[in-house]
Amino acid sequence: MRDNSSYKKNGVLILFSGGMDSIAATVLLASEFSRIRLLTCNPPYVLGCRSLTADTIRKLRQQFPDVEITQTFESNLPLLRELHPGRAVREIRSSLGLCTACKLSIHLRAIEVCRRKGLHHASSGIGVLDQQKFPDQLPELEVRVNRLYAEAGIERLSPLDGRTKAEVKELLEPLGLFPKLRIPRCLAKHFQELWWFYFGWAKDERILAWYDSQLLLLEKKLRDMGSADA
Repeated sequence: MRDNSSYKKNGVLILFSGGMDSIAATVLLASEFSRIRLLTCNPPYVLGCRSLTADTIRKLRQQFPDVEITQTFESNLPLLRELHPGRAVREIRSSLGLCTACKLSIHLRAIEVCRRKGLHHASSGIGVLDQQKFPDQLPELEVRVNRLYAEAGIERLSPLDGRTKAEVKELLEPLGLFPKLRIPRCLAKHFQELWWFYFGWAKDERILAWYDSQLLLLEKKLRDMGSADA
């Protein structure tokens, strides 16, 4: 059984891009938590992180006046460099390896922020059925990422598990929160989408093998972050 009082007291961190999935995760978790911290990573290849999320944050606060909603901007670029994204592209044999490495660096930053802020719960817009074939959202990869959070003493929540894009849209439209444009947009992802159109997705086993090859580095990064209770 979930200890609701503990959840509401401690709060939750949500990876927040400003897209429909991360907005929907925020809406669903606003009924469980009284404190929500939105983490928006803003590397230079993603456009409009600050300006294009501002209006959505304002609307969320209007819809949930009893919930303390704050936004934190952090760079995941130093962590991404340590994962050597160029090497990931070569090993996965697809430019989509960059997206996988980037998402992993964002998760590491989320764990670091949780520890810094004393949060024991984290979430994101992951789990939508229509997107589980994307190389950075494979279910088996998500299982591995969940273990990272667990090893750091953080419970990762997935409020969108099993939902479809249509259901997410139905949730957001009555609240005036369905984004008309899917922004912020990642410049690197435009190139990756072209790659996918001409060459197809990366092989799942290559993505998982690359992740497993990074485990020693990831475990070291977690140790360097110190205790979740520090």
